[in-house]
Amino acid sequence: MVNPCPGYAVTTSYDRKGSWARGYHGAFDYAAPTGAQVVAAAAGKVVHVGWGGMGRAYGAHVVIDTGGVKHLYAHLSRTMVSAGQNVNAGQQIGNVGTTGNSTGPHLHYEERNPPGGYNNHRRPQFPGQSGGSSGGGSGGGGATYLSKLKSGQRDSDSVKNLQKALNAHSLRPPGNITLPVTGNFGPKTDQVVIACQQQHGFGNDRPGAVSVGPRQATHLGLPSVKP
Repeated sequence: MVNPCPGYAVTTSYDRKGSWARGYHGAFDYAAPTGAQVVAAAAGKVVHVGWGGMGRAYGAHVVIDTGGVKHLYAHLSRTMVSAGQNVNAGQQIGNVGTTGNSTGPHLHYEERNPPGGYNNHRRPQFPGQSGGSSGGGSGGGGATYLSKLKSGQRDSDSVKNLQKALNAHSLRPPGNITLPVTGNFGPKTDQVVIACQQQHGFGNDRPGAVSVGPRQATHLGLPSVKP
């Protein structure tokens, strides 16, 4: 799997609560300027190009079947593939836009299990959702996977390192929160972790704060410390 919007991070994650019809967001959104490149996250066959298919709210969109799972790329300003065409992972299929029901230019990327209907969404598999035990995966940069840290964990040097790094980081919101460096992963640490995750859109380091993954660890400059 490759980033469907190269150079841009997730800005609205899957399962974020809100006013969507499902009550939560069923995709990853990548805020990017109109014209930014959109590529196939995985190899497959184009099964739809246009404004119909999965709904006009998606605007100009492309649907690619990767062997059962349907990948939807929505709100495009331009499409560059045709129905029936086979595409490779990383191949450009269009450009970011703001067509359909959209408040600004972004890529709306979702994945649906068979039969691909309203109730068949899955969490997108890019950025990686494997939950591995070491960095070097999706943007890991070699940082130890500190995300074995769990909400409620106590007396951990890794939690202390996390708290120190979060205290040195500029967050919005909640902002201006100084965490006590206790080594205990309590509600306030959880709150700040969620804020950092939402601010930077780290895929596997998803809001809900059950973990702090390799991309976030790298971004925060955390040392390679095992929990």
